[in-house]
Order: sequence, then structure tokens, then C-alpha cells
Amino acid sequence: MLKNDLSKKLMIRFKKSKDFNKTIEKLQKENYDIFKCGYIAENNNKYKMVVVGKDKKVLVKVIYEETKGEYKQNIYAIYY
Repeated sequence: MLKNDLSKKLMIRFKKSKDFNKTIEKLQKENYDIFKCGYIAENNNKYKMVVVGKDKKVLVKVIYEETKGEYKQNIYAIYY
């Protein structure tokens, strides 16, 4: 499978996800490399960043903020 195809599938998984922690746990079980990069501050908002990779290649970078609604996270940006 091409890197771009896999990246797009991961992007869609994150967009449909209600809880990124559960999605990240599932990805770890599927042998993806997960890097949690802490906080990014912009305009007095704190965002978290997660990088998902496989075979030493970065597939997706997701920047999000925690929320209290139905979806536990609000996506700020996805790079693939």
C-alpha cells in the first residue's frame, strides 16, 4: 500500500473518532509508531500533537484540543 493511501486512511480514522486515546491504543496494537509531542500554544489555546508513523516514516500528524462535548477532542489540523 502506498504511503499516501495509508496516510489518508489514518486521517479518516481520526476524523471519525470520538476518543483519540482509544484510537491511539488500537493503532499501537496494529504496530504503528505513536509519538505524543505535548502541548503547542497558540492564541492562548493549548493544543496537543500526535504523530503516527510506520517503518520509520511519518504518516499523519494530528493537532487537537480537548473538549467536553460528545467528541472528546476537536481537531485543529491534520497533516499527511
